[in-house]
Amino acid sequence: MKTEKLPPNDSELEQAILGSFLLGSRDATVEVLSQHRDLCGYFYTLAHQNIFKAVADLTDACQPVDVLTVKNRLEGQGKLGDAGGLEYLNSLPDKAPSGWNAPFYAEKLRELFIKRRLISACAQVTALAYNGTGIAELMESVERELNCIAPENSPNCPGMKELVLNCVEDIEAAHLHKGTSRGLTTGLTDLDRLTHGLRPGQLFIIGARPGEGKTTLAANIAEHVAIDCKKPVGVIELEMTDKELTLRLISSRSGVPLDRLLSGNLLNEDFHRMTLANGAIARAPLYIADEGGITISQLKAKARRMHRQYKLALLVVDYLQLVRPSRPNASRNVEVSEISCSLKALAKELNIPMIVLSQLNRSSDTDKREPGLRDLRDSGSIEQDADLVGLLHRPDPDKPLVHLNIAKHRQGPRRKLELVFFGETFRFRCADRFPQTA
Repeated sequence: MKTEKLPPNDSELEQAILGSFLLGSRDATVEVLSQHRDLCGYFYTLAHQNIFKAVADLTDACQPVDVLTVKNRLEGQGKLGDAGGLEYLNSLPDKAPSGWNAPFYAEKLRELFIKRRLISACAQVTALAYNGTGIAELMESVERELNCIAPENSPNCPGMKELVLNCVEDIEAAHLHKGTSRGLTTGLTDLDRLTHGLRPGQLFIIGARPGEGKTTLAANIAEHVAIDCKKPVGVIELEMTDKELTLRLISSRSGVPLDRLLSGNLLNEDFHRMTLANGAIARAPLYIADEGGITISQLKAKARRMHRQYKLALLVVDYLQLVRPSRPNASRNVEVSEISCSLKALAKELNIPMIVLSQLNRSSDTDKREPGLRDLRDSGSIEQDADLVGLLHRPDPDKPLVHLNIAKHRQGPRRKLELVFFGETFRFRCADRFPQTA
């Protein structure tokens, strides 16, 4: 009697990846879940699918993942027996040589999953061919099935003709609208003139020493894009709380000094200005993720979820040196290089501009000089990965004049811009608009 051949699968590989998750390597779990949206379908065994669903639910809820939490989750759903029982759950961590190998296992399971889908698709196409389906319809069915199985494997490189036509369209539009920013405007006219706006996939690094206004500058840009341009903005805030940042936004938008907001010593006219500002901010498509001690893997997963949910036009990260590496390294330089490279790749993947804040080394302060690219803290990779680098510097701490030195501009000239910083209300303006104040 002929034995029916099973579709491609690997039970040991499925056990290994589940064991990796249960070992509690949260960064690896988050990375795998963010990169493989159909991971549940990768599992051939139904018991493993049930275990994985419990792991995914706990991860999404930011709860710890281990044998006990997964067991409780399955018991609560009445599916512990369908998942093999407690004894089987306890055996899974021993099947994983390391908790960090989950991404490798996921890719191998994906290959087996695609093979199973190909076999199923071929069977469907074969049945259509035997049923007398026309060749045109049959070819369309084959192409549709293949694209559904692995769309990322389909050719997606445009030909040069298409690229040239796209560039010509951009050039003609720029000629037609001379002086108008084609990219995402920042609200700072001098910066928009220089850069022509922020472009999709760009990584804009704003560097400054502590207390010189890098968070304020990024918040001003985010406020402009969300409120004035009405485009969704995501902020991953690693240093301040979401409430602290919102208070700064209220002060900046209303023009009421933050000290008066916090002390309650408000003037009569402050209430009207606050009402208008609060309404504009409350309606804005601005989304703040208040995170602390986040790894680069968790940051990328958070950014992808925000982008899927809100269709972001801009993402701000405050700030780079507070992002932890996925795997600790003896060299801080190597860690920051990995984080910087990952952020640039994320900007390209999401196809939106990203503003990332960075600390500067103290050497320029010690030497009493304006900071340069070499002062970007911990790694020269930050300079290499960035498309734009703006360095903030106050020549005279007693005056509100601030230099924004565009020290790197991949698509244009470098230039030093002059801004005025209104410290009481956390607001930057172009200096030529406020000559008396400066």
